[in-house]
Amino acid sequence: MTEKSSLLFSLLLCTIGAVGGAPSAPAQEPDGVTVRENAADAPSTNPLHACRPGPWGDLNYYYVHLEAPDEFVRQSVIPSEVTVWRFVGMSSDAVTAFLHSLALPAQILSAIQEQSQWYVSETETRILPHPVVIVNLSPEARTRIYSLVRPWRDNEIFFKPIAIEYESAEQWFEGLDLPPTIPPLVHRLTYPQGKGYAFSDIPFVLSQLESEHQRRTFIRALTRTRSIVLRLTVDGSTDLRSVADYWSSGSRFKDTLPLLESVAKVPEVSSLDVTHLLPPLPRKRLFTFPSPGTGFSGRFPDGLWTAFNFFQFSPIQDLPDEPEAVETYLKSRYIPAGEDPRFGDLIVLRHPMTKSAMHAAVRIADDIVYTKNGASIFRPWTMMKMDSMLLQWSHRGRPEVEYWRLKE
Repeated sequence: MTEKSSLLFSLLLCTIGAVGGAPSAPAQEPDGVTVRENAADAPSTNPLHACRPGPWGDLNYYYVHLEAPDEFVRQSVIPSEVTVWRFVGMSSDAVTAFLHSLALPAQILSAIQEQSQWYVSETETRILPHPVVIVNLSPEARTRIYSLVRPWRDNEIFFKPIAIEYESAEQWFEGLDLPPTIPPLVHRLTYPQGKGYAFSDIPFVLSQLESEHQRRTFIRALTRTRSIVLRLTVDGSTDLRSVADYWSSGSRFKDTLPLLESVAKVPEVSSLDVTHLLPPLPRKRLFTFPSPGTGFSGRFPDGLWTAFNFFQFSPIQDLPDEPEAVETYLKSRYIPAGEDPRFGDLIVLRHPMTKSAMHAAVRIADDIVYTKNGASIFRPWTMMKMDSMLLQWSHRGRPEVEYWRLKE
């Protein structure tokens, strides 16, 4: 497997940048592709969670696991099984000094220096670590090494690691046809990120699998996204006008009240999927993965694209993606919303050091947001908890959060 092929896979799977080439027949392709839902997470067996009380009404939710369509996984390139640490701008002496500063056990340091492969050039030092090193790094040492090799986009697997929002690796891989040794191995390879954990050692785990079926199953598992299905209780005790006012977002959608009144008149129905209260575009995209045709304009949808288009009936395709242009567009169409956000407000995540807008989402209710975490076709449009979203974007430190409201 070439380095270029490995990079293509990581771009598809977990990058912020655009993906692949132009599709051959975009006119025939849908905007979103139906997703694979884990049967173990069906509503009948999945416990309901209650949201906090608020103007949004009586809300509860359950989790589903979204997985990329099988055709996406079948057509994806299986990446290299070789782990590469790139220390850009560092000489071998500088890298050696850094490794000594980690206070690694003597046998691990020896395995890096004597059993691993080193490639030194004028611009960087590369290490292909021996398997014993990869397996036995402490979470602290792994964090420091991967933080140092992370900033370079050619290190895509480290540049945007996979954030783990599940309680355990066993839960993450539940129901998949993988060897029983894989979940504990992945658990051992995780390291702290923000308030959760991250995983970067995709090549090493692939090297431990015995067949292409297992490798593609593992790749599909990496696309697994935990999403929220949100439901609004509508019964005789519901203050329909008050709830409708919240979901109308300042009278932007005036048909909310008639819908709620209609549901309340059906005795057999006690709740409404909040998807029906969303504007047309997010209602269409939620719980789907983008088809290759969505990138025909040269840009695949990401979080900023998704947030800026929330109230659009048809998506605006020529949205800015350069930092300065994003700021200009944001300030020309939105005003600061303060600390009391409402339905439909933008949530902008800013890079903790550069302060540029690195991601955006839309406030739904309580601490639940609508978003798409990156431009990859392996990332769906989803609802998730605010903390889960922040975990996805904490690979360079916890982002700063701002709220913006569309101008009337």
